[in-house]
Amino acid sequence: TLTNERTFQFAVLAKSAEVYLAGSSEEAELLNALSSSFSAIVHDILNIRTLLRRMETLCSLPDLEQNELWRFLAADVDQFFGYVQSMFDYLAEGISLCFPAPKNKLLNFGLLMKWYQSPRKEISKSEDLAFQSTLLEGTWIKELRDIRNALVHNGAESLAILDNDKILFHIQHSEPLKLTAKTLNPRLISARIPTYVDFRLYAGVVLIRLCAYLNNITESIQQELARRDIAKARVYPVEVHLPNMSLVKEWMELGARTLCEEEETGPVYEALSISSPNSSLGLVNFIEQELAY
Repeated sequence: TLTNERTFQFAVLAKSAEVYLAGSSEEAELLNALSSSFSAIVHDILNIRTLLRRMETLCSLPDLEQNELWRFLAADVDQFFGYVQSMFDYLAEGISLCFPAPKNKLLNFGLLMKWYQSPRKEISKSEDLAFQSTLLEGTWIKELRDIRNALVHNGAESLAILDNDKILFHIQHSEPLKLTAKTLNPRLISARIPTYVDFRLYAGVVLIRLCAYLNNITESIQQELARRDIAKARVYPVEVHLPNMSLVKEWMELGARTLCEEEETGPVYEALSISSPNSSLGLVNFIEQELAY
């Protein structure tokens, strides 16, 4: 099963300021700002936890009218994409504290990715080039951002239904939206209603990719802190404890198992469309070490 210590390792940086021992005021300011950004990320993952539990509770209510249930579920699908975007915008904020970034008070993850995708004289040190490679493993996130922006700004609408206890959803828009080419696998699509996607499986795969990516970025930030001799932050030994995450991990396991089921073409990462199987905290290790098959 998934463990808190491995799955949500990124949460250690939310504690970085709390365990700061000594050092300059500049170091303290950096750790406090980093802690603030990652605390916001943890807050969003806890909100996703609450959202998933609410969806399961709604599906179990016997007296809720079908149309009303579907509206509630669709609203939660909308909110899921909003929380995911929020997490990555806070991540961009945290990254800008430790690595080169555009000078923009309205920095978001999309702007940061575009900036890193172009040759930059600011990105020349070996550690910055290594981080650039890790960061660009997250190009799949743009597709999630596009869906959220379509829902919020461009008139798209989430549709959700409960079909044989499966929460199915569809994004209705004047222009068809890819429900994430790298996240969406044919096994996530409803066999009975092929225009709809199983939300439990979809969200589970998104969360697995999201947590593994956050863990990779966290590792890079920790290495940068150590390189700057800010090891006094003691970020490594901090205990990671996010309460009541069993349902989140259940959905993540469900998504991973579904995609890896009867997989004969190669390792697990091929089933999950993972771009960088060699990352030390990447999804290959994450899945193979943490899931019992």
